[in-house]
Amino acid sequence: MKNKVYKILKSLKYPVSWQVRPKIDNKNTVVISFHFFNEGNSLIGDGKVINQGGAVQVDVFSLVDYTNTVNQIKQEMIKNKFRYYESYDDIEDVGNQQTYHKVILFNYDESEVK
Repeated sequence: MKNKVYKILKSLKYPVSWQVRPKIDNKNTVVISFHFFNEGNSLIGDGKVINQGGAVQVDVFSLVDYTNTVNQIKQEMIKNKFRYYESYDDIEDVGNQQTYHKVILFNYDESEVK
C-alpha cells in the first residue's frame, strides 16, 4: 500500500516522503508526506476477515499557494479508489518562515485500491 500511495503522489512531480516531511526551501516550495493509521480489518463475516483497510493522511507543506496541488492530490487519490474524508489547514512557523500546511485524509479498503 505504501508503494501505491507513493507512486500516486510522486506522479505529481513534488518531493514526497513517507512519515517524514521533505526539506522545503526556495527550490522545493511544495513538498508532500504521508502516513497510515487505523489499519486493520474493515469487514468481517463468519469470523473471517473479508476486507482490510484504514486511513492515509497526506500532508502538503508549502511556501506558496497550494490549492492546485491539493486538488490534484484529491483527484488522483479518488481516481485510484481512495475515499476522500476531510481536510484542514494550518500555518506553521519553521525557522524564520511561515509554512502553509494542508492535511488531507482518505479512507480505503485494500481490495478496492489494488
